[in-house]
Amino acid sequence: MKKVVFCCPSLIMGGAEKVLVAYLNELGKLNKYDIRLVNYEKSDKMFLYSQIKVPFKYFYFDLRKEKPKNFIAKKIWRIKRHYFIKKVFKEADVVIDWLDGGFYRFISDFKRKKISWIHSAYTHFRDNIQKDFSNYDALVCLSDSFKNDLEADEPKMHGIVHRIYNPFDFEKIEQLCENNSLLTLQDKELLKENYYIHLSRIAQDKDLTTLIFGYKEFIQKTHLTDKLYIVGSGELETHYQSLIQKEGMEKQIQMLGQKNNPYPFVKKAKALILSSKAEGLPNVIIEAMVCRTPVIASNCKSGIGELCLNGKGGFLYKPGDKEALCQALIDFNKNPEAVKDHVENAQKQLDRFKIENIIPKVEELIDG
Repeated sequence: MKKVVFCCPSLIMGGAEKVLVAYLNELGKLNKYDIRLVNYEKSDKMFLYSQIKVPFKYFYFDLRKEKPKNFIAKKIWRIKRHYFIKKVFKEADVVIDWLDGGFYRFISDFKRKKISWIHSAYTHFRDNIQKDFSNYDALVCLSDSFKNDLEADEPKMHGIVHRIYNPFDFEKIEQLCENNSLLTLQDKELLKENYYIHLSRIAQDKDLTTLIFGYKEFIQKTHLTDKLYIVGSGELETHYQSLIQKEGMEKQIQMLGQKNNPYPFVKKAKALILSSKAEGLPNVIIEAMVCRTPVIASNCKSGIGELCLNGKGGFLYKPGDKEALCQALIDFNKNPEAVKDHVENAQKQLDRFKIENIIPKVEELIDG
């Protein structure tokens, strides 16, 4: 069996981490790979860890990411690091650095095949792409936009860049849409409202500031009573909750926290709103399309336009522009036929994300 090591900082609830679990499960079913998973942070208590249903070996490196400054402590750190690297990677055939080159320093001296999976937008890497990724045998990006931009800027990287879309199990998503077992009584009341949904980590790059101000302007102009539910968790939850209160929008905008199964909320929403400044290929848009939920999204780099068929599969607006978001919401409400067309157009293009169409490409990459 070929020994394949997947390296990812942790298995917190995030888009890239969910995709990793999907790959581990599908590749494990093939019975042709000896799968190992390496984290910085111990993940065996995390929800996503429990979703791995195939045999795998687990390792975690729980030391500080930065070297200690004290000479003796630094020496001990290096010895432990060396032992860890030797134990985990010595007999590996392929190492997959799953999240934007985060394990580069651990595997830079690895002599066999090294693959880096890039989940963020190209704008995050443009200035340092050669320095950060030249040591890998293959780079995987999530959109044609990313691949085209990278190869235009770095012609020497032609041939090592592969575009592989994130895979989705449509049947599982559809089942989760109808699974109400995790809903509380409060959740069931929330689902009775007319609402839009934003689903993401609560982080700066998701640009909830534009989302909040754009939605406020939309409510003020239209006098509608629709709600906006923000689902997710992150380090800026308190900051954005305070901003909502400061703007007097507590009744219209509600932060619901993390939901282990958010799909019933996505399914019943009037639309999904994505407000990011930059993205790789946001899973939540594809999941919304599988749920037949319309999409309103910032047309940011790298893959939003590609997902939304350049405006034929979703309502697009200029990133960071609250007025443009407000207008997109107004247009959405004024044009029900366009909304219907967008949903149908998106449905026709979903096969490109089916997990059964993507796994063979990953096998080819690992085995090639």
